[in-house]
Amino acid sequence: MKCLVGFLLLLLANTASAIHCRVNGGAWQNMDYGIMDVYVAVRATPGDGRVMLDGYRIECKYPPGVGGGAQDKYFLWTEQNALSPGGVLFGHQTGLRIAGLHLDSPIPENIHVATMPSDGRIITLDAYMYVNTTRVPGKYINIRAGERLGVLMLKRTNTIQLPWDSVSFWIHANNSFYFQPSTCTINNNAPIDVDFEQVDASSLEASPGATPVRKVIPLRYSCPDFGINTPITITLKGQRSSFNSSVLALSNSDLGVGLLRNGSVVSPESLYTSNIYNSAGGDDVTFALVRRPGSLPVAGPFSGSATLIMGVP
Repeated sequence: MKCLVGFLLLLLANTASAIHCRVNGGAWQNMDYGIMDVYVAVRATPGDGRVMLDGYRIECKYPPGVGGGAQDKYFLWTEQNALSPGGVLFGHQTGLRIAGLHLDSPIPENIHVATMPSDGRIITLDAYMYVNTTRVPGKYINIRAGERLGVLMLKRTNTIQLPWDSVSFWIHANNSFYFQPSTCTINNNAPIDVDFEQVDASSLEASPGATPVRKVIPLRYSCPDFGINTPITITLKGQRSSFNSSVLALSNSDLGVGLLRNGSVVSPESLYTSNIYNSAGGDDVTFALVRRPGSLPVAGPFSGSATLIMGVP
């Protein structure tokens, strides 16, 4: 009985804490629990035919002294269907980039992800989610802080003859962001600079439809393939002004900018509809500078920013 107890204690010592992982240089977590929540500052990086969701770094190690010999190793491999996208990405073609190799979902099984030697060396998991772009307008992706982007499911094996098991990384967005995975563009994705130049503050009105200070900006919609005919939506994303929810906030809190299309105000977080015929379309929109009712904005420069996103109804 003493020998049996001794053997069991040795087995537990060999399997405990075999792999530790961390995110973006944070605290190490024992992966013998099998699940790690990854809260990341997510960014979307345009790539060749895809948008990379690569704003995080997962590192793992096999600490010395937790079992096995000096030459032993742990390995991470993809499981069958290793990527389960979150609900916000349903309907979009997703995949994993592993060591430079792009794999569309469903992900094949037994793709090598990482090898952890027993010397405690820190290994970066070069495995990142992506969304394939489309060549026609589609629904834009609007991710809110806390939403799950996906679950990365990996198989853990070793050279010390212990059975394989599973580890998973639940990837959540730590910030809100939005992007359009279509290659159709507004003004060829060039920034739109609305310069009001010198303005007499006393001439401004509180309503976008009444103020005389305005700029007309042409918007041109295009898709790379010929023959695309479709209705589209143009959504205005930006911070609302504190004094008028229908206009965009500016660095001077007594000023705001309204967007008008065909004389109607397009409020932040709302949209208007348009069309693309034979892969092209366009609208002339108006940006109108307004002031807080009853105020006389102080002199000086001001600025603001917003985003226009093409989608489909």
